[in-house]
Amino acid sequence: MSISAFVVGVLIIAVTLVGFQLQTDTMANPRSIIYDRRFVEAMHNVSRLLPDNENLVVSSNGPIVTYFTGHTATVPWAVTSKQGLTNYMRQREYSFLLAFENKSDAVALRALFSSEGLRTLEPPFVQLAEYHTDFYVLFLYQLTST
Repeated sequence: MSISAFVVGVLIIAVTLVGFQLQTDTMANPRSIIYDRRFVEAMHNVSRLLPDNENLVVSSNGPIVTYFTGHTATVPWAVTSKQGLTNYMRQREYSFLLAFENKSDAVALRALFSSEGLRTLEPPFVQLAEYHTDFYVLFLYQLTST
């Protein structure tokens, strides 16, 4: 075995171990979604308000929201502002936004999804519902057509 193949193997193992550790820390956190008893109920309530086959833009936890709502949930990674979010949603013909208060996977949108920032969403968004889980406050918004 050549030295370069050995080095590549060691790097692959190191990256795998680091990734596993980060996943374990996230899931083992006592404030993880898996320990939130009211989260699933909130997701079912969100799902009831959405038309069939409607996609959902979320501030965080896209795959988990997709799983529990049955609607494709997308985090707008490249968006950096309220206007950018509005444009992103209109270009893709998305109408619904689920915001986790004070939680955004997209670093540039953390201020927008803060308690203060959420108050600036209306207009062009209209709040449809608010859900309180064990660890989160969730806001469901609809983007107006104008």
